[in-house]
Amino acid sequence: MIFLAIVTFLAFIYLTYKNPLLALMALCALLPTYLLRFEIFMIPGTILEVIIWAIFFGWFFSLLWKRRVGEDLKILKKRLQFIKWPLAIFFITSIIAIFVSPEKLSALGVWRAYFLESIITFLLLLAIIKNKNDFKKIIFGLSIPALYISLYAIAQRFFGAPIPYPWQNELRITSIFEYPNAVGLFLAPIIILMLGQLNKTIKQKNKKTIIYYLLVIILSVAAIIFAKSDGAIFSVIGAGILFILLNLFFNKKYKSGVVILLLVLLAGGLLFSVLEMAQEKIMLQDWSGFVRLTIWGETWNMLHNNWFFGAGLAGYQTAIVPFHESRDWMEIFLYPHNIILNFWSELGLIGLASFLWLLEKFGKVCYASIKSSPLWKRALNSPLRTGTSEYFKYSPRGVRGDLIFIITAICAMS
Repeated sequence: MIFLAIVTFLAFIYLTYKNPLLALMALCALLPTYLLRFEIFMIPGTILEVIIWAIFFGWFFSLLWKRRVGEDLKILKKRLQFIKWPLAIFFITSIIAIFVSPEKLSALGVWRAYFLESIITFLLLLAIIKNKNDFKKIIFGLSIPALYISLYAIAQRFFGAPIPYPWQNELRITSIFEYPNAVGLFLAPIIILMLGQLNKTIKQKNKKTIIYYLLVIILSVAAIIFAKSDGAIFSVIGAGILFILLNLFFNKKYKSGVVILLLVLLAGGLLFSVLEMAQEKIMLQDWSGFVRLTIWGETWNMLHNNWFFGAGLAGYQTAIVPFHESRDWMEIFLYPHNIILNFWSELGLIGLASFLWLLEKFGKVCYASIKSSPLWKRALNSPLRTGTSEYFKYSPRGVRGDLIFIITAICAMS
């Protein structure tokens, strides 16, 4: 694996020097390589981290060699105007959280992988992407892992590809991941992005591209269903409904087709069954909801004693022990499964505030895009907010944050 890491690093430095946009496309296509792990001098790493650092160094050295430092940094500075202060505070609180944590080494690893490298990825996207054609290429790059992850999921469901223990008994597919929910966490934001791109491609009447994106969407939705990932399913359904309504609102020629579709769904009883399932999940009436309420209660009690700094990065599992009253029947989870409690417990109160500020800035950018953009961007950005909120709500630290930073960058520059 170390040999692969070295070869990958050198290859991506060369690729970035020659064509930084192509290197970013390859990064998008290889996002799941965070699953390929290795150690150098007792320091753990992943192939994805190697790719990120190779692109960063390759991009920086190419700027120095081609004497374009001022030009590219000027573009980056301009694009960071809308988000620089909340992002800076968010980053600073992540550093403080390392020292707050009772598990310093683990905290340093979490910070490097989920804060430093994710933000570097975000900055590289802002600096390298120049125009709308570049956007299309990045979106195409994201469709590639969605395709191969979905195909392997289909192989698990229908063609006997192995499913890891204990998920084979429930026939919940995991694709290349270790657990089913990771499939939904990875694919849901990409599906929503593909919907917007498909809508634009239909307008351009490019048949091959239409078929490709439609295939990616169908296979990805099927993979999420077979993974039985409730959060991802609801986020995609919500985004799909919003997508339809936006088409209805902004383009009257869709009106009759949308009405017929809604009538068919209603007549088939699908709408009622989905609403009933959604109500059970939203009102936390099932077993999963009871577990979440228990976790939240214990986390709230823990935060009473650590209300300002929280537990620090990777410190939740240690800090929650004295408050874990359900130890007889429930394990201690990696994080509290709640967007507010997640960031509060990991980054403290100021870190949570900076995260909410980031979301507010992101919402403003999406709203501005909705007001000024053609239909396909309106239909892209509004559902995307639904999908990203679901991603942040359910995403554990087992799934890298690079994907959401990539999608955020796409919205920020659109």
